[in-house]
Amino acid sequence: MGSKNISLRAPVYERLKGYKRPDESFSDTVDRVLDDTRPDWHEFVGILSEEDATRAKAIVAERRERSIRESEAQYDELFGQ
Repeated sequence: MGSKNISLRAPVYERLKGYKRPDESFSDTVDRVLDDTRPDWHEFVGILSEEDATRAKAIVAERRERSIRESEAQYDELFGQ
């Protein structure tokens, strides 16, 4: 398989480097980032009613709080605090 060289402005390179996983080449990273088979979250903007969005936010907040409490309890159990 052939290859092509491209030029990127330094800030763009740094952004791309931020997406790169340790086990990936830059070609692999660009291929993954440009993969259009994965859903784009922008497609889902506005699909929930205001009521459903508010309810979803409340559920997420409650689960985050529960997760934090459980993590703190596990930490205390492990480290005797």
